[in-house]
Amino acid sequence: MPAARHPAKPSESARRRPTQARSRACVDAILEASARILREGGLAALNTNRIAERAGVGIGTLYGYFADKDAIIDALARRILAEDEAAVAAALADAADPVAALVHALVRRHRTDRAYRAMVLTRHTTLGFGAEHARRAEAGIATVVASLFPDPVARPCTALIFVASRAVLGVCRALTEDAAPIAIAEVERELIATLRRWISLPPPPSA
Repeated sequence: MPAARHPAKPSESARRRPTQARSRACVDAILEASARILREGGLAALNTNRIAERAGVGIGTLYGYFADKDAIIDALARRILAEDEAAVAAALADAADPVAALVHALVRRHRTDRAYRAMVLTRHTTLGFGAEHARRAEAGIATVVASLFPDPVARPCTALIFVASRAVLGVCRALTEDAAPIAIAEVERELIATLRRWISLPPPPSA
């Protein structure tokens, strides 16, 4: 019976760190080629020889940066998660209505490139990185709560934050995995209204 596979640690995902512009461009080419292959043919179509050919690099160069195709999946997943976090941060920066801005950003991210997103993140979880997804989600939730409630005394209780955040993220993930039975704008309106009720945040004066 084969030994169970242990997921690579973040520091092991890439064998060589791209520190120079040329190296970063090479890594970007590998990742973009991998993303195109996944979008066109799914996980079954992804192999390192095909990736190297599509990226225009030698197979030795590819292996200089990534141990195998799962390490590339790891990098692609981390890119998606980092883009999610950046989108939320940008939405909350000086937003007149932070709740609406937050919901809109989350829904937009989860509805963008749905099949690819689901494929990469599901595979990443299967590789053993589910706990990292949870840690990043917790950190993101803490950042959002601090933004909505700068005064720690005024923050909702931990249980309410847990329920509200999981409800919102659960709906967003469902929008990635399923065809929405109703208009996305309606889903957003319900999420915004529900979130405001749960955390006792009124709409902005102009709403």
